[in-house]
Amino acid sequence: MKRIFFLITFAFFVQAETILPVTLLLPDDVYEEQVLRDQYFYLEGGTAYLVIPSLGLGWRWQRNRSGIDISAETSLAYSLRASASLMVYPKPNLSDQWYFGLGGSGLFAPLLSSQHGPFAGVGPTLSFGKSYQNDNRQRRFFQGTIDLLFDSHAPVRPLPYATLMYGWGF
Repeated sequence: MKRIFFLITFAFFVQAETILPVTLLLPDDVYEEQVLRDQYFYLEGGTAYLVIPSLGLGWRWQRNRSGIDISAETSLAYSLRASASLMVYPKPNLSDQWYFGLGGSGLFAPLLSSQHGPFAGVGPTLSFGKSYQNDNRQRRFFQGTIDLLFDSHAPVRPLPYATLMYGWGF
């Protein structure tokens, strides 16, 4: 069995003047007899900082060990968050699989205001979780996400932002 690796490079802003490039080397089993593909929209519910209720929508695409996740969520009136991640599935299996992702996110939180105004930040995001199909072959997942967000007004001190979510695919 042959394997091909491909590079994906993307950039995210650490500060307004600095761009930090990130390159991931992702395996892609293009020569395997069976190609595993999946994509779905999802609704997710959970908590931000373990106590603040959160609700979001997203789209996920998978091809063998590689994938993409794009989502947006809100934590009541507390914050609006958007993220995009490249996903890796170490042992792809649509009925039951673990995954992790690396990407970027942005957060706007009007209630976290300072002398400079409401918090608005961007930064890297790391996600990890387990995806499975229930008895009706509907997609479900549990996911934890950690963001390290740099405020556009004071980029020296990052704000950690953590969520735990449960997702329903449709």
